[in-house]
Amino acid sequence: MEILFLFAVGQFLTIAVLLLRRRFEPGVVHLIALLVVYAATVLVGFLYSSQLIFRYPAFARLGFPLMALLGPLVFLLMADLTRERALGLLSRIFLFIVPAAELAYLVPFFLSPNEVKIRYLTEDLQQLHLDCLVLLYTSLAYNLGLFLWGWTRLLRRLPEGTAMFLRLGAYSVPALSLLVALISAFDRNLLNSGLFSGFMALVALIFSYLVLFRLVDPARVRASIAEGEKYQKSALGDDALARLGAKIEAAYDDQNIHQELDFSLARLAQALGEPAQSLSQVFTRHFNASFYEYTTRKRLQKFEQLLVKNPDETILSLAYQAGFGSKATFNAAFKNKHGISPSAYLKRLRQSQSSG
Repeated sequence: MEILFLFAVGQFLTIAVLLLRRRFEPGVVHLIALLVVYAATVLVGFLYSSQLIFRYPAFARLGFPLMALLGPLVFLLMADLTRERALGLLSRIFLFIVPAAELAYLVPFFLSPNEVKIRYLTEDLQQLHLDCLVLLYTSLAYNLGLFLWGWTRLLRRLPEGTAMFLRLGAYSVPALSLLVALISAFDRNLLNSGLFSGFMALVALIFSYLVLFRLVDPARVRASIAEGEKYQKSALGDDALARLGAKIEAAYDDQNIHQELDFSLARLAQALGEPAQSLSQVFTRHFNASFYEYTTRKRLQKFEQLLVKNPDETILSLAYQAGFGSKATFNAAFKNKHGISPSAYLKRLRQSQSSG
């Protein structure tokens, strides 16, 4: 069991370090912080499981405020993805009121001599103290509330065109979180007291891997939500759509801006000096495509041009030059357009060139 604890700590910290290079993307900073807090929480659990807590009593009861940090960090991650502007600095600080209160309550214990802490831990083995139960269930309820609040807010803002299986998968996450929280809450022996935190850790870990391998792009999630919202403030006229459409085409065809690896709607808006919301309207209404659909189309065109000019270069190298961020994303886009794999396409191209 102790080995599993240490493996989990190493995994969380390794992924957090790997995500540092993408820290400027929406929500990634909070995702890194979440992984670090999970690692610290699991490390405290390791000390208890291995009985090393009696050798290092300074870390006793530190798991409570650490656990209470999970909910606020998950909520802030969701707020970043949904482009939440109403959440000001004071509101963000208020989210941490429970972990701050728990930490303040535990300060006298942390400052007490090690003998007092060891005596407290020994008593805990026989009968859990009441304040431990209060801290545990407070953290559980607070994390569950923030997790459900943040996640359901994200679900409500999914674009209408989101595939049904993705919606069902997304709705299953809060349903399962509620189930594991109930199991934790009604377990008299507290054998499953960490089940909810473990479930949240699994969700965070899966999301981290998806982001790490670029199967999920946080900037794309944010942009998709923005595109899915109705343009309530002002709709662009036909002349404005045509003007901005021409600027976008020039940026793609003349400047090849879409070949940048970290290209995003925000980057395009910055380059053109136009609001991102206006550009979203142009893609939807003028090009009849989302920003990412249009960008993928242009990147595939660039790849095909590069392939004709450089038939001996590797497919993956040309895909990266065209702007694709991963092999999986490129292969899926290419096969969706041509119905065959890139390698099969290249084989046909070489056969046609040799026969011609």
